[in-house]
Amino acid sequence: MLFRSAAICHGRAAAITIDGSVHYELGTTHLLANDPVAALKAFRRALASLPTTLAVLANLSEAMAQINLLEDAIRWQQRALALNRGAAKVLANLAQAFNRAELPEAGLRKARGAICLEPTLVPAHVNEGLAINGLGRRRQAERSFYRALAVEPHGAEAAFALSTCRLAAGDLQHGFRLYQKRFELTEMQQARGHWSVPFWDGEIRTGLRLLLWCEQGFGDSLHFVRYVPILARRGIRLTLAAPPPLQRLFSSLQPRVPVCGLDDAPSAMDAHAPLMSLPHFLDTRLDSIPNDVPYLSVTGDESAVVTSGRPPRIGFIWAGRPEYRADRMRSLSPRILAALVDVLATDRKST
Repeated sequence: MLFRSAAICHGRAAAITIDGSVHYELGTTHLLANDPVAALKAFRRALASLPTTLAVLANLSEAMAQINLLEDAIRWQQRALALNRGAAKVLANLAQAFNRAELPEAGLRKARGAICLEPTLVPAHVNEGLAINGLGRRRQAERSFYRALAVEPHGAEAAFALSTCRLAAGDLQHGFRLYQKRFELTEMQQARGHWSVPFWDGEIRTGLRLLLWCEQGFGDSLHFVRYVPILARRGIRLTLAAPPPLQRLFSSLQPRVPVCGLDDAPSAMDAHAPLMSLPHFLDTRLDSIPNDVPYLSVTGDESAVVTSGRPPRIGFIWAGRPEYRADRMRSLSPRILAALVDVLATDRKST
């Protein structure tokens, strides 16, 4: 809400001026408010009077990357590099653009070039690690992230990147602890929520009124909501805030937990926490992942088993929401599934 209010104020100023710096500030505020489309428009206006300013070019590229204009993002970073051949920060930004475009070899070259120019440049080490991880060399990638943390011990970017490697390695305790740093990332600050109560400290107190909320995608929420019954059984008074498509399903949790919308949570709460922080608070290890299944259920017509001789209807989860920045890394083309559907149809005919 704070960033959105600031964007409104900057927008009023930008409407009456052609000063590139005003439009740049407006674009930066829109980025912080998770509105890259509006940010891109503002940076384009800033570019008209500030065509060689590194900050404008860098943030213009960032806004493009956030709306999946990855080739354009690379092109503008390359323009910045042409204007500033010896700038290590520009090389690190270009490495980031290549990494986002799933071009880790190019990203690695640019990141190492930046490190040669400025050995203590944290973004260069982070992007080196991301590129190496993109090449499938996780342990080597971790060394890059540790080098970044040696320079900047509380750095959110390096800690978050390292967290994903540790989680992939099965080191859930360390990984989820580092994963808490995600809310210090610029793009995640707005996602922390607008609750009027403090962030939960993880202490289990009987009678505590705790608001839990869905933080990221539907799939993440469906997985991590398994932790909610554990807290309910420990005497915490829970309310679960979820997006509309999940509310009825989450109402099936046992013990029953009140479910509300993300924008209409009750104000009479003591603390709040996102679902994806619960594994950290509950000290999850590989051998303690909650496995009391099924923890969600459906009733009525939705659970009816087809017994009339008609073929069953089978749903495939093949795509996520397209507005997600990395959607192309997870969603499939329906053409890929077409062959599987043909196989299933053929198998049924042969039985």
